[in-house]
Amino acid sequence: YANVYLSMYGNLTFATCYDLYETGCEKNSSTFGLMLSPFQLWEYADELTFWVPTIWASTVSLDSDLVIYHVDNDLSKNEIINTSFLQYQLVGVGEEMLFRGVIQKSLFNLFSMGFNKSPSRWGSIITASAIFGAAHSGAGFTASPGIAFAAGIYLGMVYHPADGNFDLTQPIAIHSWWDTILEHRRLKDAKFVERKSGENALNFTLQDRRTYPLFGFNYFF
Repeated sequence: YANVYLSMYGNLTFATCYDLYETGCEKNSSTFGLMLSPFQLWEYADELTFWVPTIWASTVSLDSDLVIYHVDNDLSKNEIINTSFLQYQLVGVGEEMLFRGVIQKSLFNLFSMGFNKSPSRWGSIITASAIFGAAHSGAGFTASPGIAFAAGIYLGMVYHPADGNFDLTQPIAIHSWWDTILEHRRLKDAKFVERKSGENALNFTLQDRRTYPLFGFNYFF
């Protein structure tokens, strides 16, 4: 559970950074509203930009039956799955607030001092995505830097459309459901065995290959 709670607290810290950036942490309801973006379906129900990655995450092959978790005998599969829901919902919230809501927006404002909207927009999207990619090591089941960069480009374009204003609602929803669905499917189909005394956690996927699904493709490293 240590890594799970570390992830939760880390992403809540990212959300706090966003609130500080946007409102100076003054009393407001907008930040809390954004944290509920994954459940505000009426905001993006007619947007293909939400449904395409969400449907792919629900259907793409993961080879999860090759994954073996060695867990302590007091930790059940259902407990891990249930905890992962909140964990990965918060990943989408925290990372989008930080990388899009703070970093990308700040870069756009900076670039806008010397350029017009189009190059400033693309410059901020690409630069923020590069930072997003660099923050992902590919360890475990996290995305590799290259795939995180590509995902950052997509999310950055949704966050700041060419003919619209900044809006974190849909990027948060996309990111949260993408991570949550993939992790739920992976855990549901994986094998769980009791860890023996003194045994380190082993995982076939980590030892043999890593699989990263992105928009319908499996990337093997």
